[in-house]
Amino acid sequence: MFEKSLSALIKGLRSHRGKDEAKYVASMLEEIRAEIKSGDMEIKAEAVLKLAYLQMLGYRVSSASFHILETMASSRYHTKHIGYLAATLCFAEDTEVLILATNLIKKDLNSAMPLDVLAALNGLSHLITQELAQHLADDILRMLTHTRPLVRKRAVLVLHSAITKCPEILDRVWERLRDLLCDEDPGVVTATVNMICELARRHPAPFVPLSPQLFQILTTTSNNWLLIKVIKLFGALAPVEPRLVRRLLKPITDIISTTPAMSVLYECIHTSIIGGMLEGAGSDELARKCVDNLGRFLQDVDQNLRFIALVALGKVVPTHAYLVAQHQETILHSIWHPDLTIRLRALDLACHLASEPASLRHIVGVLLSYLEEMDLTSMSQNASQALKAALDADDAMVTEPASAPHLSVSTNATFRAQVAESILDLGAAENYALIPDAVWYMNVLVRLAPLVDTTVVSRVVDQLTEIVFLHASARQRACERLQTLLLDPTQYEPNTSTAELLRAGASICSEYVEYVDSVPPLVRALVQDRLSNLPPRSMAVLIHSALKLYAYWAATLSSQWSNVCQEEFEGLTNDVMAQLTKWAKHEDSEVHERAQEGLQLFVLIKNSLSTSADDSSQRPESASSWTDATASEQGGPRALHLLLPLFYTRAQDVNVPVARLPEQMNLHAWIAPESSWKKMLKVVDPAGALGTRSARTTSKSKQKPRMQEPPHKEEETQRSSSSSSHRRHEDSPFYLTSYPRGARSKLSSRSKISDLAAAEPEDVSTTSASQDNLDDVPIVKLELSDLSSMPKHDTPTAGGTLQPKKVAHKKRAQRK
Repeated sequence: MFEKSLSALIKGLRSHRGKDEAKYVASMLEEIRAEIKSGDMEIKAEAVLKLAYLQMLGYRVSSASFHILETMASSRYHTKHIGYLAATLCFAEDTEVLILATNLIKKDLNSAMPLDVLAALNGLSHLITQELAQHLADDILRMLTHTRPLVRKRAVLVLHSAITKCPEILDRVWERLRDLLCDEDPGVVTATVNMICELARRHPAPFVPLSPQLFQILTTTSNNWLLIKVIKLFGALAPVEPRLVRRLLKPITDIISTTPAMSVLYECIHTSIIGGMLEGAGSDELARKCVDNLGRFLQDVDQNLRFIALVALGKVVPTHAYLVAQHQETILHSIWHPDLTIRLRALDLACHLASEPASLRHIVGVLLSYLEEMDLTSMSQNASQALKAALDADDAMVTEPASAPHLSVSTNATFRAQVAESILDLGAAENYALIPDAVWYMNVLVRLAPLVDTTVVSRVVDQLTEIVFLHASARQRACERLQTLLLDPTQYEPNTSTAELLRAGASICSEYVEYVDSVPPLVRALVQDRLSNLPPRSMAVLIHSALKLYAYWAATLSSQWSNVCQEEFEGLTNDVMAQLTKWAKHEDSEVHERAQEGLQLFVLIKNSLSTSADDSSQRPESASSWTDATASEQGGPRALHLLLPLFYTRAQDVNVPVARLPEQMNLHAWIAPESSWKKMLKVVDPAGALGTRSARTTSKSKQKPRMQEPPHKEEETQRSSSSSSHRRHEDSPFYLTSYPRGARSKLSSRSKISDLAAAEPEDVSTTSASQDNLDDVPIVKLELSDLSSMPKHDTPTAGGTLQPKKVAHKKRAQRK
């Protein structure tokens, strides 16, 4: 039988790739199954090696687990090595034959041949489970003191896997670890430090007692790789043991000042930051050196150094922001970097530096300049130019390694949105407390609105409205800036991003109309035909703002009313009505409602203007005295002030003359004479209860506050009122009367209530419990026979009144 070697199998797979590969692999597996059953260990080892290769390609070979175990038990090192290699590739924790390998591995660990020990240690580091770690822990610890350094180094690596599977082993190896840290072989020391560093990442507290040995390595070693591991290990131990910080300040500072290796330098800086070495007293020198070196990283052409420098500076800002601010320009310049990760880190770091009004203004200005520059760049580069640039980049044979590819359109748009969000977050921080000048920030928001997409423009508009409403100093400048924007016809073109800004501008100008230079042109602009290009929500707000501006402007004409003012007033009214007539047919309900309401109000204004003269001559003197006084005081028609109360309630801002009431008008006097309503009250309420209450209320409102009566007088008043209430309702079967304890007898409920009402109420104020006794409630039983005996009438009469049937309280008497 001809056996194929591993190289022949690899050549066959390459030749059958893409065509009949599965068929070829199936035929090879049949041959391997036959070879693996051979009694010759060389043939079996070759078959196991080919199975290991097929396992790497994804084919399942779990059926050959026992044969792999046979090759591991071979006395020849070559065959044993193949067996352990195949076991590390094919075995898993749930492999059934793995439990049979315990004694085999123990035998190889105790072998006198170092190669067998090394093969067993190499395989055990991959095959170890919790059961194997418990059974082979003593053998692994014995290997830590082996005479050969290579065996000790392999044993340390296996110990890491054993501790990971069975943490109880760590309590038994402390002395061995101290000895290994002081081992004469650098490889053993490096493996030990690497193992401790990996374990300390999960739980650093147990490794604090090893600090003296680690500190000795830190100050004496010249191996950069070992030095990086020790520094990283101290970065994990320093937060657990604060006393290490003072001990590490000097050696870390010396390494930063002397090392030429960038990796060691950055690891020292990172350890100083995460270990808390920059927070204590005397750490300013170390912090300054760290920030200076990170500044040199920012100016390096290597993108990796720039990135890690930005990350580290972001961690230094909370403790030494003034040192990081020295590199503010370099950080802001990194926002233009082609690499997106560097852009994001630079943007985040710049936002952390904007903690004061001066730095906030500069950083926001740079970010806004970036958005404007990117907007111009995107507008100048069309699709054909972008395609040509992409084709040229693909055809280029040599590219610069340090240069990063340009961002795609979607990625660039996302980053621009993040920049805009950052500007808004900086401005709104601490309720706009960091803004140095409200007018400046208002201008920033107006410039920012056309540069952002629809997802961010709503926040811009909200902040613009808030900053104007909160800061009175920005209102005049905002009205001037937004009025120019509202009068610009190009802002109403379709597919523009200024619709939300127009909505905010109309709201602000209509609210603070006293700062608007010329109202009629602005009113006409807010109801023009180009409104159809805007969203319905913006259209409704603009129409409402136009009515609001018109109301204020009309009211201001009263003080200077003339024929010229009348012509201007009628002309603007006709123009606005014509436009509102068009918008009243709009399909959106909000726009339709706003326009329809405005039309109805304008109809009232026109009717009032046309009939003002006739109406004033026909109105009686008593009804028109106040209105005539108002019109004469204001100097114009009353129609000018018809809309103003509907839109403005700020008396301190709207300068409207206040009309004085005539002297004959007394708003506090009764409309009807007092004698007339008292006669009517006697007819409605003969008992006088309502009249008494009304008279008492009236007298209280007219009388002056009097001193509080003594307690005994109040009690007598309560008793008299309670007695009169009992007498008034004693014959009512629907009134539940309460009476004092002890007044009950064996008579009926009606008799008891009558006797109680006739007697002097001396014990009425005994206790509140006696007044609320539920046992005194009479039980009324209604039967259908009473209804049948009742004469049939459409309306109940006095003769047909149903009398309740009294039932004695027999059951309660028995219970008592």
